[in-house]
Amino acid sequence: MARYRKPNSVKRKTSIIKSKFFWIGILGLISVSLISYYLFFSETFQIENVVILGNQKIAKEDILKIIEDEFSKNNILSLNENIFLANIGAVEKNIFKEFPQIVEIKSSKDFPDTLSFNITERVQIAWFCKVSRLLNSEGEQESIERCFLLDKDGVIFEEVSSSELKLVKIKNPNSDIQLELGQKMIEPETLSMSLEVLLGIEDLGVPVEEILVISEERIDVKTSQGWKIYLNPRKDLEWQLRKLKADLDEFIPLEKRKDLEYIELRFGNLAPFKYLERGN
Repeated sequence: MARYRKPNSVKRKTSIIKSKFFWIGILGLISVSLISYYLFFSETFQIENVVILGNQKIAKEDILKIIEDEFSKNNILSLNENIFLANIGAVEKNIFKEFPQIVEIKSSKDFPDTLSFNITERVQIAWFCKVSRLLNSEGEQESIERCFLLDKDGVIFEEVSSSELKLVKIKNPNSDIQLELGQKMIEPETLSMSLEVLLGIEDLGVPVEEILVISEERIDVKTSQGWKIYLNPRKDLEWQLRKLKADLDEFIPLEKRKDLEYIELRFGNLAPFKYLERGN
């Protein structure tokens, strides 16, 4: 009896063009392309406005120029280009570098077409002065006192002429920190204590000319009459000021204060003082 073998069936390959996944992929690619074009190349999200808020002494135009310069470094980043691509971090960095008077910037992208920069400027609470060795016109070194506006964080942010000084000078004569705008020259805690000392002494009717931060444990206060008061900011300032008041009220007549050399408040319960030694 003859045997018959059933022929093997050959399965035809389906064309990829007829695959639904192919067309889903194509449609997805087209969708992504259209959305990307809309987000990055349409006029809807082109930057049209830059808003500057909070500036007091710094001109708005000067800040805008820095923003424009940063955006113009890249063809994508210009004020007429896309808000998604705007590198606000780089802009803030350049603004801080150019204006040490600024302590904080809060920036935002206000869609669809506006960038906002809210500026907070430093506020002066004292003067910081330091003697520097500079070369004069003849090439010789000479000592010059340079003074700066000082904020609550101990940062200097603007150099001023000594003739403009109206507040008490604060000095840190033993510091080797370079004088540079935006640099912290004195620790905020030490500065706060120095100002507390200043207010306490002036409340006693003693005008102050300058405060010298000698170390973390010593502050010298120079009065307008030239005599000094030595304090330890790490110890009880209220007690030291009470000792000062007792000296001034009980032992040092007003007319003799001009002859003082110093009053020492740093040690114990006493406040020894010394008069200047006058030559015969």
